[in-house]
Amino acid sequence: MLICFLKNMELCQELNPLFLKFTDLIEGETEETGSSASETQGIRDRLLFFPCLLSTDRPKSLTSQVYQFGWCLQCTREHQFFPPRYFHVLSLHLAFKMAQPQEDGKLERHCSFWKNGLYWFNGHGVGSLIEIVDESQCVLVMMSCEKGCDNIVSLRRDVIGEVMSVYKESCPSLEVKEIVIDPKELGYPVIHQEKGQCIV
Repeated sequence: MLICFLKNMELCQELNPLFLKFTDLIEGETEETGSSASETQGIRDRLLFFPCLLSTDRPKSLTSQVYQFGWCLQCTREHQFFPPRYFHVLSLHLAFKMAQPQEDGKLERHCSFWKNGLYWFNGHGVGSLIEIVDESQCVLVMMSCEKGCDNIVSLRRDVIGEVMSVYKESCPSLEVKEIVIDPKELGYPVIHQEKGQCIV
């Protein structure tokens, strides 16, 4: 009952026990027979992911990425900010909706979470970063694209749509504005915003 309550409140996401096997978080607890029953044998606990419990800092490797697109949703009032639950719900929504199932059952996406952001590579040439910056007054979206990849437009539409959807559901009282970052100004990490323009 408690788990159902936490999931319905969008405070956590229940993970498939096979996640442990795919990510090598356990050793020697599964048999290599290929059947679902033997693979899950020994994994009896239910796995719950709570974004609010993350305390790690941003991976240093992300600062070397070259980004082709930047967008942010910024609070316009000085004393307004995105509450912690906004990022928690957003990260769970993105993890659920953007993790498309693979035909062979393998995980093809690489994802990093930290205390105020996440980054994932979709396996088809596009990397997406979402981070709460500027003292929680701005939601930053940045994307990188490998040469020849043509699905960045549809993906950024989906990601921005999810950012806006969660905003309207969880904190609609905030006064915000959307800003597209000048491609000539793209850089990371973002330090602050001023005069209605993202400064990097």
